[in-house]
Amino acid sequence: DTIDCIYFLARCLTRQGKSSTAEPLFRQALELRQRVLGPEHPYTISSISNLAKCLVNQDKYSAAEPMYLQALELRRHVLGPEAPDTIDCIYYLAFCLHKQGKHLTAETLIRQALELRQLVLGLEVPDTIDCIYVLGLCLNLQANYSAAEPLIRQALELRGRVSGPEAPHTIDCIYLLAHCLTGQGNYSTAEAMYRQALELRQRVL
Repeated sequence: DTIDCIYFLARCLTRQGKSSTAEPLFRQALELRQRVLGPEHPYTISSISNLAKCLVNQDKYSAAEPMYLQALELRRHVLGPEAPDTIDCIYYLAFCLHKQGKHLTAETLIRQALELRQLVLGLEVPDTIDCIYVLGLCLNLQANYSAAEPLIRQALELRGRVSGPEAPHTIDCIYLLAHCLTGQGNYSTAEAMYRQALELRQRVL
């Protein structure tokens, strides 16, 4: 129907990196779905979540935050706290808070998302590994290096095994681990990690 056309056009534009063009279409689809389907319909909630992602793509984190909060509240109510879409909302809200420098609040949420993803999805899946990495990143940015290091090492080991040693996400782990080791004054080991990350990025990226 017409609303679906607007919504999927917005998604198509987003996937081409045209988020600023997609945003008004997502807003239009959301307004129409709220009016026609109601605020708790799964399609309406998806519209809220996708609008939030569209805003994040434009670095509009403060605008995205209340959208993610709304989507999370609705998904918990409609789908339940352990539904994959609910867990995704927790993760994306945490990421949004992290990008605004709200690392303590983000840490709490990412721990919650990690616990749920391990329970529902298992450990060796990309979504769970992403949670481990982002939790390590949050702790590293708070200068809690001793807590961050084992998480970053775990993410590195898992990404190396699941995605491969030369995958971009794996290289990101090597770089973050080097940064974490530098923060602890372990410069010789950090140097080796930086050199490894640099060599891989030059070769792969």
